[in-house]
Amino acid sequence: MVSIWRIHSLLRHTLLLTQIGAIISGIQPGLTMVVGPPGTGKTDTAVQILNVLYHNCPSQRTLIITHSNQALNDLFEKIMQRDVPARYLLRLGQGEQELATDLDFSRQGRVNAMLVRRLELLAEVERLARSLQLPEDVDKPTFVKDRFPFEEFFSDTLHPIFMGESFEKDMRAAKGCFRHLKTMFQELEECRAFELLKSTADRANYLMTKQAKIVAMTYTHAALKRKDFLQLGFKYDNLLMEESAQILEIENFIPMLLQRQEDGYARLKCCILIGDHHCLLLDMIPFCSSN
Repeated sequence: MVSIWRIHSLLRHTLLLTQIGAIISGIQPGLTMVVGPPGTGKTDTAVQILNVLYHNCPSQRTLIITHSNQALNDLFEKIMQRDVPARYLLRLGQGEQELATDLDFSRQGRVNAMLVRRLELLAEVERLARSLQLPEDVDKPTFVKDRFPFEEFFSDTLHPIFMGESFEKDMRAAKGCFRHLKTMFQELEECRAFELLKSTADRANYLMTKQAKIVAMTYTHAALKRKDFLQLGFKYDNLLMEESAQILEIENFIPMLLQRQEDGYARLKCCILIGDHHCLLLDMIPFCSSN
């Protein structure tokens, strides 16, 4: 179900009612078709669907398929601008180097980023361990400020965390600090597998099958690598296909067959087809006229 705060967030982005309806439909189990000519906001709708799916169902994996590398990169770059951590994004196939970013979202690039991040987090943990000191009891207005055990660790923030004006304000700030620490250790735990796995291939395969939450590729790459995906046990819960009107009907089934069934049932929950139904007809006119 869609949370109220998420709906309010969508409304603040001044989306059309039809787009909001498409987003609500896209995050529900089943098939959703978003049809419209260029410039009607189909890509923005797709990005919002992906964003809501990630935040509402963080344990699920979503597969993005497009007809061209240009469309895939355009969609991927817009997802990068959302509040989805880069460690959960993966861009497969050729064309990744054309992304407008200094980050490397290929399998090897994400593995290297995880290994670098692991060293950064370990350094943070060491700094946290050195900062653990318990101050003496003081009066209530500054109770949280003086008893907070990680004051030294958070001393490099731009603004003071605790003002000492009221218990309630300082407690909210302290809870925010603890959320940061929880996220830091969670991210460090996710790096553990990349430390245990020694070969580059094993790390890259683990990244794709376990770590990444949003995986993007073209129809061509999906068709060429289908056998490899099945052998690796690649699984995904949601499928979003952009430019779906520019390929033949039979080709639409290929992205749906990149994983094996579980106990005779398909794992796929949401399937979103996005495109302009006139595109395929326009592409076929020269072919038809030549015959």
